Amino acid sequence: DVVVAVGGGSVIDTAKCATLLKTNDGPLPEYEVNTPEDVTAGSIENHTHPLITIPTTAGTGSEVDYWAVITAPDREFKMAIGQPPLYPDGPYLGADVSLVDPELTASLPPRQTAATGFDAFSHALENHVAAGAPELVKPYTRHVMGLVPEHLPDAYETGAMEAREQLLFGSHMAGFCENFAGFGAIHSLAEVTGGMYPEIPHGEAIAVFTPPVMRYNLEEYPARHAEVAEAMGVDVSGRSDVEAAHAAVEAVEALIDEVDLPTSLEELGVDRGDLPAIAEKSLDTIEIHDNPRAADAEDLLEVAEDAY
Repeated sequence: DVVVAVGGGSVIDTAKCATLLKTNDGPLPEYEVNTPEDVTAGSIENHTHPLITIPTTAGTGSEVDYWAVITAPDREFKMAIGQPPLYPDGPYLGADVSLVDPELTASLPPRQTAATGFDAFSHALENHVAAGAPELVKPYTRHVMGLVPEHLPDAYETGAMEAREQLLFGSHMAGFCENFAGFGAIHSLAEVTGGMYPEIPHGEAIAVFTPPVMRYNLEEYPARHAEVAEAMGVDVSGRSDVEAAHAAVEAVEALIDEVDLPTSLEELGVDRGDLPAIAEKSLDTIEIHDNPRAADAEDLLEVAEDAY
């Protein structure tokens, strides 16, 4: 009668795709989206099978968004699958009901708490600075960018339930924002890296790429990144947008250090010789289309080198 997904983003995304293929013809790669035009093509024709999602991480926000990321091992690539409702009561990829309880995250180990919590922060960050990000999402993205730095260290160090509750709320809110604003090069590069190195946790790859991508994007969009600094509680009074934007990068790096997340691709075990392929494959992702600053393979290779 219904699919129930209990777990993190990978579990929930797998369940979403199962509900899709229950009521729509396969195979799954036919529903892959690589461009904005793919998203609006309406390839999901029938309502998916009923789905209840119960997240145990904070997190991907997958319990409330219209997307799934599934690895295609033969391509060493993470496929994006997704569709919002394109008309009233139209079919979409997502849950019918989501049950969100912070107590279900209580047993999450510190390393996973840090990685998934930073992933939630990165969603808000990229949604906030994305090309064409609507003003609708910005009060929420600002709130999440303040919430995660405030509570992630405590959740990581002590597992305090209040901190976990706030993180899960922030993750859920950021997941909501994903339905209205895009991502960018952070997720493009991290997902491609994860497709080529499936042993690397997604949130750890996100942490490695976030400062280098911010440095790349702020050169053309310093004001948007200055807003990130303000949201994180950085005192930007008397600073130019450029100075405040660089302060945002420093604040993000400090958060990464505070929760002991990796800071380089080398630390993650990525072979330097794979960087050109990572850069090239990132151009095939849906997320790169919403990066605030245009990027080609050469640009992304420079970012990957910065991350190494």
